[in-house]
Amino acid sequence: MSKNKLMNPCDAQHFSVFYEKNAQSLFRYLYYTFGKEAEAQDIAQNVFVKIWEQCHKIDGTKIKSLIYTMARNEALNIIKHEKVVLEFSATSPDRNNQEYQTPEFLIEQDEFKSKLEKALSSLKPQERQVFLMNRMDGMKYQEIADNLGLSVKAVEKRMHHVLVALRAQIKGFNR
Repeated sequence: MSKNKLMNPCDAQHFSVFYEKNAQSLFRYLYYTFGKEAEAQDIAQNVFVKIWEQCHKIDGTKIKSLIYTMARNEALNIIKHEKVVLEFSATSPDRNNQEYQTPEFLIEQDEFKSKLEKALSSLKPQERQVFLMNRMDGMKYQEIADNLGLSVKAVEKRMHHVLVALRAQIKGFNR
C-alpha cells in the first residue's frame, strides 16, 4: 500500500496502517501552521475519525491530500475568531556538548530563538506553513504543493518571500 493511497478506507487494517504512516505528519503540519499543540492533536484526531466515519464515501486514491485539506479547513474554522500566535520551539543543539554550555552561547541562542519566533509569528499563516513544512519536516516543494493544493511555483514564491522577510528581521546572527 502506498503512503498516499488507502485502497479500502473501510478496512480496519488498511486504515490502521494509513493512520500510523500519516498521523504524526498531519499533527506536525497543524502544529507548525497554527502553533497550538493541543488543538493540532485534536484536529488531527478529528480528521481521522471523520475519514473513518465517512469511509464508504471516500476515494482511497487521493486520501492523503484529503486529510490535509480537511485539517486545514477545520483549523481555519477554529482560528477565525482568534489571533494566531505561534509557539514555535526550535530544536536545540545537544545541551550535553560543552561547546554549547557557555553563558554567551546560551544567551545568544535565546536571543536568536526569540527573534526567530517573533519573525515567524509575523509571517502570514500560509507563508509560515510552507517554511516550516520545508525546513522542519524536510518536505520538498512538490510534496508541499501536493499537500496544500498549490502549484510548485506558488510554493517557491512563498518560500522566497519568507526567506527575504526572515533575513530582514533576523539581522546580526551568523550561522
